[in-house]
Amino acid sequence: MFDTDRNVDVMLGEPRRAVLSMFLPVFIALLIGQLNTFVDAAWCSGLGLDAMSAITLCSSLYFMIVGIGNGIGIGANVAISRRIGAGDKEGAERCASQTIVTVILISFPLIPIFYFSLGPLFTAMGGQDVMEECMSYATPMVLMCTFTMLSGVIAGVLRGEGAANLSTAINVTSAVCNMLLDPLLIFVLGMGLTGASCATVLSSLIAVMLAVFIYRSRRTYLSLRYSKPEKAILYDVFYVGLPQTAELVVMGLMNLILVSIVVYTGGTDGLAIYGIPWNFMTLAMVPVHALAAAMVPVCSSAIGQRDRDRLKSGYYFSTASAFTVATVLALLIWVFADSCMMVFTYTNDMGMYRDEMVHVVRIYVRFLAFYGMIFVGSSMLSCLRKSGWSLMSSFLRNVMLIGLYLLASGHGMEWIYWSLTIGEIIGGAAMILLAQIMFQRKYRDMGIVQKPA
Repeated sequence: MFDTDRNVDVMLGEPRRAVLSMFLPVFIALLIGQLNTFVDAAWCSGLGLDAMSAITLCSSLYFMIVGIGNGIGIGANVAISRRIGAGDKEGAERCASQTIVTVILISFPLIPIFYFSLGPLFTAMGGQDVMEECMSYATPMVLMCTFTMLSGVIAGVLRGEGAANLSTAINVTSAVCNMLLDPLLIFVLGMGLTGASCATVLSSLIAVMLAVFIYRSRRTYLSLRYSKPEKAILYDVFYVGLPQTAELVVMGLMNLILVSIVVYTGGTDGLAIYGIPWNFMTLAMVPVHALAAAMVPVCSSAIGQRDRDRLKSGYYFSTASAFTVATVLALLIWVFADSCMMVFTYTNDMGMYRDEMVHVVRIYVRFLAFYGMIFVGSSMLSCLRKSGWSLMSSFLRNVMLIGLYLLASGHGMEWIYWSLTIGEIIGGAAMILLAQIMFQRKYRDMGIVQKPA
């Protein structure tokens, strides 16, 4: 028998210990996933600069697909954690089951919408020169987007019951499969960018299949069983999940505009130089993202328990830890920037751009600590069921970035790099300030709860 209650006991226990216990498995999962992206990009860099430009153009679309699953998964995470904190296990089980069924139904009509939008989308972004490469990479991604969305939702459901270790096992298995499939499909079978995309979506399918096995083998605190859709439950999930999904999708749509401005300013070569250093920013954000994700079930369950001391301790501990980690990693990337860029510039075609990419990385690291506060602030707003404010903040931040990029576009790529840095510093500061204001209101409203002796 599996001790399925242990994860819940830890989640409902001392908040700093609970955050750290969930942080490690989430961190491992995100790290393996990001290393997987690194390996994917490193393999594809051997296909040339056009391939890397196509991947950067497609990244916004992929981000939107992932965002739908992750956004709904966050909604499920918060709803499930609150129910468990309030002692409603049966309600948490219905919430988990109905969320998974709903995301499957949502994904089906999105497949043709995404597919028939690919050509006009890449044309609007200025990707005519690499259209063939873009279509090769995007088509499998769109046709199998159901599994990509499902993997994000299942991860949220598992973290909602405190089972971050099981979520990690699924994500690590998926990432390892992707790493093994990449060279096989890209080079051995000669599928090129199509092979890279197929490897990604097939690994998502494997993750979903493993999750089904875990639930059927009763290794989880919650059981998945079919139940009729309930308006109250779906409302609870989507009250948080819909703004979170909209935030991630809006960021993807806004990024399409930003990418278009970059292509206009520096061409597809400039886009690759702009996009490749971003891989190190996302890698540096892995521990910050993990801390923010670990905070959600801990603080959400504290709200369910009406325990404001646990809420405060979990939030402040996660925020301080995230800012410190991001600052240290920014310094390390600055020092070792030249060595880092060797990963993507090992061929003669890419080697000529190494010095400029090193320069770009050292500009980007200046916003890392503030960029990390976007994750923490957004997670706290989700716990407080104030995701609409997070959506508004993200929208305004991206509107500001578009304005800065437009001003910079007449001055060259150097101005673009600094526009991104300034925009993310301002946006990160605004997000964490907003989260702090909302947190203080909730903290006051909860009052002091007398605990039994």
